[in-house]
Formats: sequence, structure tokens, C-alpha cells
Amino acid sequence: MQLPPCWAMTKRSLRDKRLRQNLSEHIDRAARVLTALIEDRFPDPDDVAELRRFAPEAAGKTIDELVCDVIQNALKQGNAVRGRTRKSAENNGGVGEKQ
Repeated sequence: MQLPPCWAMTKRSLRDKRLRQNLSEHIDRAARVLTALIEDRFPDPDDVAELRRFAPEAAGKTIDELVCDVIQNALKQGNAVRGRTRKSAENNGGVGEKQ
């Protein structure tokens, strides 16, 4: 059974919203780690571990390089979500989620 287009769009919009929230959480976590480094403190090990899970390709890099990679990855993924949302709105005659 196929869902009506409006339901499919809603399902996609909800998925994209959760992804954006998740990306925002990673950027917030990266900002906390970077703030700790700037203030010459040790960052929260849980924050660092979560950032390493988000960016496994940064294994072996220093914490400041890890933070940079996480922020870059989050921005790239956020741009991809915005592009999908914008494209969906154009395909639906301007009906869609606004950024």
C-alpha cells in the first residue's frame, strides 16, 4: 500500500527535522569541547567519545582536528538536508517546510 504524497512528505520532513536536531547536538557538543580547549581545561570525555562516534574517519587525530571535522561534516549533512527540503518544496509547487 502506497502512502498519499502528503504523508510521505510529512514522514520525510520529520526524518529531516530529527537529522537537523541531531546535527545541532553534535555542533553544540563540538563547541563545548572547543571551549574547554580554549579555556585550557580538559573536555568532557563523554563529549569527545560522542564526537569520535560521529566522525570515525577522524580516528587518530587530535581533539581540535576532531572538532573541526565534526563541524564540517555536520554542515555538509545540514546542507544536504536543506537541499532536499528545498527541492521537495519546488516539486510540490512551493508547499513544503521553510528554512
